[in-house]
Amino acid sequence: MTGGRSSHLQQRCQELYLPGTHVSIDEMMVKFNGRSGHTVRIPSKPISIGFKVLALCDVGYTFSWLYTSRLTSIAGVVKETELWTTEQLCFFLINFRAI
Repeated sequence: MTGGRSSHLQQRCQELYLPGTHVSIDEMMVKFNGRSGHTVRIPSKPISIGFKVLALCDVGYTFSWLYTSRLTSIAGVVKETELWTTEQLCFFLINFRAI
């Protein structure tokens, strides 16, 4: 689901910034009105139809992001029994390197 531009941008974001100890997971919507099985509809959001993106953010900077889909679960996140879902996602996004 990710393209070459997204991967390149994510790689550069990770090379140029080191996040602090207080990071947050932000849920973003990328507007898309075409036909795709990966689009999500969330009526309560300002952008109600599009691609859902989970991002690791620190003081207004997006360090890493992961596209999600309604067809598949979050790809690549390994379940650790000691970690909560948010901690799992933070760990994955910090260690994720765009290919």
